[in-house]
Amino acid sequence: MIFTSNRFALFITTAVFFFGWLQAHANPEVAIPKSIEPFFETYCFDCHDSDTAKADLDLESLTRSIANGTDALHWQDILDQLNSGEMPPKKKAQPGKEELAKVVGDLTESLQSAQKMLKDSGGEIALRRLNKREYITTIKDLMGIRINGEKLPDDPSGRFDTIGQNQSLSAMQLETYFKFAQEVAKTALHWACEPRQESKVLERREFANTETRSKRVYEFMEKVRLVKKEGKTPAEAGLTQEEWKKYDTDGPNAQNGVWKGQEQYYQRNMHIHDKGRMLSHDLLVEHVGVFFRHDARAHYRVRFCGGVVDGVKVRRGVRLMEHNGRFGGKHGSAIGSFWIRGTIDQPSVHEAEYHPVFAPDFRPKHWHQSRKHVFALEDKRGGPGFEQFYHHYKPIEPSAPKDTIFAKWMEVEGPFYGPKSPFENLIEKYQVNSASDEELDLSAKNFLADFGKVAYRNRTISNDYLEKLLVYYQQQRNSKPGFREAIIDPLAMILTSTRFLYLCEPDDIQKQPTELNSKESERTLPNQVVSKEPIRRKSKALDAYSLASRLSYFLWSSPPDQELNRLVETGDLQKPLVIEKQIERMLKSPKANNFFKGFMAQWTHLKRFDSLGLDSKLFLHRTDGMIHSSKQEPVEFFKVLVHENLSASNLIDSDFIVVNGVLANKYGLSKHYDGDGFKKVSIPPVSPRGGLITQAAFLSSGTMGSRTSPVIRGSLVKEILLNDPPPPPPPNVPELITSTAEPLPSVRDLVELHQQKAQCASCHARFDFIGLGLENFDAVGMWRDQELVTDVEHFRQLANPKAKRKLYPVDASGELPNGEKFNDVHGLKTALMKQERQVAASLFEGLLCYALGRDVSFTDRPIIEKAMHELEKEKYPVRDMIKKIVLSEPFSKS
Repeated sequence: MIFTSNRFALFITTAVFFFGWLQAHANPEVAIPKSIEPFFETYCFDCHDSDTAKADLDLESLTRSIANGTDALHWQDILDQLNSGEMPPKKKAQPGKEELAKVVGDLTESLQSAQKMLKDSGGEIALRRLNKREYITTIKDLMGIRINGEKLPDDPSGRFDTIGQNQSLSAMQLETYFKFAQEVAKTALHWACEPRQESKVLERREFANTETRSKRVYEFMEKVRLVKKEGKTPAEAGLTQEEWKKYDTDGPNAQNGVWKGQEQYYQRNMHIHDKGRMLSHDLLVEHVGVFFRHDARAHYRVRFCGGVVDGVKVRRGVRLMEHNGRFGGKHGSAIGSFWIRGTIDQPSVHEAEYHPVFAPDFRPKHWHQSRKHVFALEDKRGGPGFEQFYHHYKPIEPSAPKDTIFAKWMEVEGPFYGPKSPFENLIEKYQVNSASDEELDLSAKNFLADFGKVAYRNRTISNDYLEKLLVYYQQQRNSKPGFREAIIDPLAMILTSTRFLYLCEPDDIQKQPTELNSKESERTLPNQVVSKEPIRRKSKALDAYSLASRLSYFLWSSPPDQELNRLVETGDLQKPLVIEKQIERMLKSPKANNFFKGFMAQWTHLKRFDSLGLDSKLFLHRTDGMIHSSKQEPVEFFKVLVHENLSASNLIDSDFIVVNGVLANKYGLSKHYDGDGFKKVSIPPVSPRGGLITQAAFLSSGTMGSRTSPVIRGSLVKEILLNDPPPPPPPNVPELITSTAEPLPSVRDLVELHQQKAQCASCHARFDFIGLGLENFDAVGMWRDQELVTDVEHFRQLANPKAKRKLYPVDASGELPNGEKFNDVHGLKTALMKQERQVAASLFEGLLCYALGRDVSFTDRPIIEKAMHELEKEKYPVRDMIKKIVLSEPFSKS
């Protein structure tokens, strides 16, 4: 790859180091106890020998010693299965208590010996770079601008995007980063030189008497009727020849459908026009909005004042949208939703914060280029294209009038700014707006040094690298008209260097590895800039700078702030009491939202929710407002657990939910809450809600096509809450739907087929019946007492008496792998609550993995067990878990 546009020479070499295991002596190992052999022979080999190997587990060939972490994890998994009672399966012969206790005890002793043997090895921690989320938040904190990272290289797949072993950085990706950094530097410089504006109401639109288009169509159609019904000429009716050609309902240019809709809309809402505007149910133009100038550094408050027609109960939702510029004024992305409380005579006011993001080249030359459109419309079906806006929604509340929501006014207030970014402070310090280019040339070295220090997270830039940057700046000044143009590439080089892109550098790469060669006009980047061979070394304590960086990227996904840097300078950060106070402070900061969303979205597999193919033509309740709110619910729920230091068992069941008005309505709890923002809401004991497993996003993720899937839901419960993911399915398993004589079978029928097939039963018995406990929730997470099975694709097709359908009463009974039975979702939660320690350990392990940037290893088990023992008295409070992780030995070591 060649950079030619600026004719500069850039040669970057990136050394990526991994910290592996240091073996204490040659090939140490711990033998597996001999008592396991007769046990395997009697109870296990029927399913797990080399011939059968169900669930890809061949116990016959498994090594009978523990020499490394992989061996240890295999045997630990076997011990976990025996302890949980899941193996042997209930339908197979069962060992006696003494027999089982002997094997479990012997295997436990061997694993404890293995832990001691391997404790010096730890887990491999690869030096990791900023993922896409962290890069965006880092740029926001450093440069002050909120950017869209779509053009950045995608993060690799894996459990969390913080895991360094999964990352790489090719020459092509590095070139992408550099080009991106150039635009970021230009944009940040543009906005840092713009004065901050006073916050005020930027635009307010009253909607009374704004139905100009519908009124015009209505008036024209009245004149056409005079011609058609009363025999007047077009001129006598007040129509010109051009108007008659256009509006003649029998003419070649007639647009009868559009005109009829506009005319009827205006006519049926005549009593409203002088008060405001009804959000039309079926017109192409159905939204209201405001235009205002955006600042890339700021956020805004958008308010909507409106009401709902008396008697309407369901169609009260309004979604707030940001115009994306693709298809026209009413298309965009949802940025919020409201549940309208008011009436037409007494409208209610609703508010949402709007944090716009921008392309890295958002540098408008004129103020009107920075104007954007934010608009509101009735919250209808979710999905792409025109389908989502005006079709097939009325059946959701047939008794409601066509237009239910009244808009009185809408306004936007702002801009609201956070503290000035380090880059903005540098622009002020060196008076970039007022100083001459010659004066700035003299201070360019200091400017780059100051910027390099904050970009490198309070580490001083090396003199050698600084001199090379200055030489390149001076070369640029020979061909550039001024300081602002010449400084861009040196800034981009800092933002592309390994000291910026990578975190927690050990001492042996403190030397800046990014070099410039000013003697050559062009330089091709190396084909591979990532070392594929891990360098093995003993882990060692992080220095204060690296510890501050690890802590801030764990809890904020962004660089350390001034307070953390101050504690680094004073040498106090590594004191446990100081760290605990910092954890409390940081979790209260708005920046912690990056942690709540970054961790919870990945731990609960919300990517699956994002990729759902649910057809909103069939599921009318799956509106954009519900989709937007459902994604936020687990994040807000986790935030409450952390802020109030609540028990991790609330993930199974809780006496509260955290919802906004939209979700409260979908859950049948609008009497308890109908506000705009998310709020902790107490729920009655009879409510099936509470916990993670009854949240819409979790339930929707457990779907397949248009049907609920106990298989997926049960496996999600096992994987997320119990940290016991099922093995991948064997190849060539037939579709169950083709194996049943009933063309429209119930979900339970399909699940029972799993138990009849030998290649399915051994695994599916472990999670299918867990998923059945959630069958009272449909594919979008709403409650049902009957399961509707149909082959239609559109809700309106159900009106056809010939449409195939079957109704089954929901049977939500099931059984846990340990044999405990339940009758419904309440019983399922009660049964799962008996495994609250396992749930807490699963959450703790997920947090540890996310925080360390590596997979949890076998040698981390003593740390997890110790933490669980210490947290048990208080029922595993979540904020205390986070403190345990930060204060643990692995967190403070490289």
